[in-house]
Amino acid sequence: MEETVTCQGCARHQVPGPEAEAEAVPPAGIDRRELLKKGSLAAAAALLLAACGSVASDLTGPSLGNSFTIKLSDYPPLASAGGVSMVSSPGGLPLYVENTGSGYLALSRICPHQGGLIGAFSNGFQCPVHGATFNKSGNWIGGQPTSNMRRFNATADASGNLTIG
Repeated sequence: MEETVTCQGCARHQVPGPEAEAEAVPPAGIDRRELLKKGSLAAAAALLLAACGSVASDLTGPSLGNSFTIKLSDYPPLASAGGVSMVSSPGGLPLYVENTGSGYLALSRICPHQGGLIGAFSNGFQCPVHGATFNKSGNWIGGQPTSNMRRFNATADASGNLTIG
């Protein structure tokens, strides 16, 4: 018969006494070697999932949210082919916008690897945080492996407005 002990002298809370614990039979388990083996596999799987999870979430880069419109006349370099301007979305996302001659290209300046602010150089773009480099189209070409820079639709209308997003 199981002995019970009252909680601080009250009769409401009954808990098994020490004798009951001694009689408890441990559940059937696995031996030490199997435990270590399964524990190691679980730890390795957790590390891989954590690494994949962080990469997957970082690769897409920040979202623009809603589209927005700028007046091309406010950004004189965009008047000619090859012209580039830095533009910020209403939500504060920094963008590079380029007049490609056949349209416009809008790229996020936030590095898809870990969120560094990408800078422009003569042949394209580079993240100063880990050295990822991108060509003028925003495609990753070297340095820290990552995805391409995030692109957004950019469409000009006859009134001289450019809608991004």
